[in-house]
Amino acid sequence: MLDPQLLLRRGYSITIKDGHAVHDPKLLRPGDLIQTRLEKGTIKSTVI
Repeated sequence: MLDPQLLLRRGYSITIKDGHAVHDPKLLRPGDLIQTRLEKGTIKSTVI
């Protein structure tokens, strides 16, 4: 039940910065590189 992959299968995503899940978007700064994990892949983004 705590397996993150189960959440991804249900349509949720997990945003990661520096190997850790992002819990508060206020901690992100312009230029930060983040990854959004989905069930079938990863999206790499830069915060603007």
